[in-house]
Amino acid sequence: MATQKSFNYSAFDTLTACEAIVEQFKNNISNELAAEINTKGMDPALIPNIKNYADSLRTANVTQESAKKNRPKISEASITALNEIYNTVIGICEICRNIFKNDPVKSDMYSFTKTIEALGKNNGGNDEGEDKTPPTK
Repeated sequence: MATQKSFNYSAFDTLTACEAIVEQFKNNISNELAAEINTKGMDPALIPNIKNYADSLRTANVTQESAKKNRPKISEASITALNEIYNTVIGICEICRNIFKNDPVKSDMYSFTKTIEALGKNNGGNDEGEDKTPPTK
């Protein structure tokens, strides 16, 4: 990242731009600069808070990067199998919706979209804007 290079943070290759700026602030703020910033109207308590945020950001980033590296990868075979299951389920749902086309309550029980929405509501999830299409290759 250009921001990291401008702060001479080549050793911190996983830092985001925000982290690099906060680290730079934490490591290089002098008492004189802090006093000058405070005379311009900044709350004196903010400087120690910003320094603490640097450590929190660093810890959170390391945790997130570790989680990303350790999450399972979906193979092509898994995607194919999941797509086949999805297509089978959708086919069954279409048949059942036709059987119960005169009974909207039962027909809705075989609506994949309505079932997913109901699962999200029952689990306290928010499915708005989520893509409900199956995984593809």
